[in-house]
Order: sequence, then structure tokens, then C-alpha cells
Amino acid sequence: MLLDRHRLLKSTISKKLFLVSAAMTLVASSWSRAELLIEPVFNRVDGTGGAENGVGVRQAVNGVQASLGLEPLWTAAPNEIFTYVAGDPRKFELDHFFFYNDTDQVINGFGLNIIGTGTDTDDPRTIVRDASVDARFGDVDGDGSILSDIFTNYSISDDGKTIEFTGGMLAPGERFTDIHLALSDNPPDLAGIDSWIIVVPEPNASMLALGLVAPLLARRRKR
Repeated sequence: MLLDRHRLLKSTISKKLFLVSAAMTLVASSWSRAELLIEPVFNRVDGTGGAENGVGVRQAVNGVQASLGLEPLWTAAPNEIFTYVAGDPRKFELDHFFFYNDTDQVINGFGLNIIGTGTDTDDPRTIVRDASVDARFGDVDGDGSILSDIFTNYSISDDGKTIEFTGGMLAPGERFTDIHLALSDNPPDLAGIDSWIIVVPEPNASMLALGLVAPLLARRRKR
């Protein structure tokens, strides 16, 4: 009887130790799977207009990648979404490539949203949309900042998956970089990203008129 109890107790302890070990293994594996960190770099490039190693925002929409059967690299209007793939290893060819604003609008910022995983930086059709993707925007190069020399402000969502650059101006014709620094302990590690341009509307004539009328009304009230 005592021998049976001893065997039962030993078996129970062994099962508990096995469960604890399995749980620790799962935790350890989750710790070892580092997330993908992406830092967009929008910096100004000298000169204006196009060149052999550059492409306009509108041109990217209407022909550059369309000839390859792929999606455009940037949209030509606010609120239009372009989806592409970026991550670690990053696309070093973009270090010597630039874009320029060939629209008739002043670009005031860019927005980006991580929407899933990808397997080919040249083909956005490889993206699998997954809200739980282990990737976020942040400081990759360790300089303590992800601000560009064009935009003075940025905001990141609580989950790190959406970033918006604002507070700058890219006038028609001006050039800029589109580099994505990236870091992961387990490359290749690529993410799908939705992107859009931000344009702040200029005050229209009615708003200007209202701004002129308000001080006149205030003066009349004082009198």
C-alpha cells in the first residue's frame, strides 16, 4: 500500500516538473524570438526634380513599377494607400536612390502602418496581413531619435505599429530619401507596411475672409 502511494506521488511530481519545464521552454522561446524594429529615414536630398537614380511621387504611381506588374512605390494623393515590404535585411539600393515631389501639392508628412509579414521587398503581393505581427517602429541606429531633417515631429501608436511624421514641408520638385533601417535577431524578418502622404490644406478664401472680419467685429463691439 505504501509502495503504491510512493509510486503515485513520484508520478505526480514528475508530471508537474514536466509541465513546469515545458512552460519555461515556451517562455524562453518567446524571449529568444526578438521583434523586428524598423526606423524610417526621410531626409532631404540636394537638388530638385528627377535624375537617373530618382523618381517622382506621381511617376512611381503611374508607371515605374506598373511596368513590372507591381504596386506603385508611393501614392500621388493624400489618403491613398500604398503597401510595400521592408525589414531586415534592408534594401541597401535605396541608400543611393531618392524620390521627389512631382505633385502640385506641398507634402507635410508621411504615415506608415505595419500590417503583417512579407517575404520579398520587391513584391508586395507576398504580404500576409496579420495584426499580431511581431514588429514595430523605433530607434534602430541608437542615436536616441527617429526624427528626419525634414519633419520636426513624429508620433507612434501605443503598439508601435503606426508612425506619422509631420511638421515639415516638401515643396513641389524637392527631393527626399526613403530609407528603412531595420534590426532583428532572426533575419530574414520582413514586414508589410501601408503608407500615405500627409498634406495640410491651405486656408481657403472664406476662411481668410472670416479672419479679416473677426477683428472688425471686435473693434465695433469695443466702440
